[in-house]
Amino acid sequence: MKLEKAFSFQIRPIPPYDFGLTVRKPAGWDLFNSSEVYEGDVLWSAARIRGRLSGLKIKSLGTVDRPRMMMTVFTKDEPSSEERAGLKSALEMLLDAQSDLREFYKFAREDPILVHVVKDLYGMHDTQPASLFNSVVLSICLQMARPERSNQMMD
Repeated sequence: MKLEKAFSFQIRPIPPYDFGLTVRKPAGWDLFNSSEVYEGDVLWSAARIRGRLSGLKIKSLGTVDRPRMMMTVFTKDEPSSEERAGLKSALEMLLDAQSDLREFYKFAREDPILVHVVKDLYGMHDTQPASLFNSVVLSICLQMARPERSNQMMD
């Protein structure tokens, strides 16, 4: 299948937002799939979003304190303006772009343990909010398993 149609839009996450830490987790988890390519503040990936197979090019254009991302979505057919808006909304949610973490950082800077999180992972956001299905699968896979085995099961 060729994804020949493309459209682009920008997302402006609520700061702080570290693009690299958010899309390429320090623990090595992929954002959408294990075939992703991340080079020079650009993530190339593919995902089924709102039922539509989409190729994705996500590029960071900003900084942690002034984040901005350019999204290019590649699809087989030309999406309607309604579908484009839905894809944009879904990507904002999947990238956790609208979560305001400032209160967390204010609190964490005063905590003797969490202060290290602020130092090392400042601006990292959680991605792909949990669904009941994902949570059940994760709970089953992680029961009494070593971390290496858990990763194999998840892959």
